[in-house]
Amino acid sequence: MLTLAFDTSSVVTVLSLCRFPDDAPRDELDFAAVEVLDERIVPAAKGHSGTLPPLVAEVARKIDRLGAIAVGCGPGSFTGLRTGLALAKGLGLGFGVPVLGLSTLTVLAGAVAWGGQPRPGRPREGGADAPAVAYETSPFSGLKDA
Repeated sequence: MLTLAFDTSSVVTVLSLCRFPDDAPRDELDFAAVEVLDERIVPAAKGHSGTLPPLVAEVARKIDRLGAIAVGCGPGSFTGLRTGLALAKGLGLGFGVPVLGLSTLTVLAGAVAWGGQPRPGRPREGGADAPAVAYETSPFSGLKDA
């Protein structure tokens, strides 16, 4: 399934075009099974509302048939999250595809595992800058080992 994924919870805009296996379970993220077709990480100097739409337009040229949209749901900047969630909802309605909300911390924890640093059988922890409270973390144990 072709999935357009993006996150606007931090000071960078992240966008990825991924292909998940058609038989991938819907209740578990298996990052090792994902084929990344395109990825963009851009500082959101103009804000996410000025950065994300042009990135989506650029990557949309590569989309033959979109299966889903995934969007980061934070924790993070309220304004950034609102921008990402609103665009995801609009694109989902326009393309007629489901919109999947993912915890940004879950995605970060999965990326660590996918990057070759899995800790089988042990909980993982994701973290993100949270200026008001210095740093925010969350333990995870439900990710499939890469």
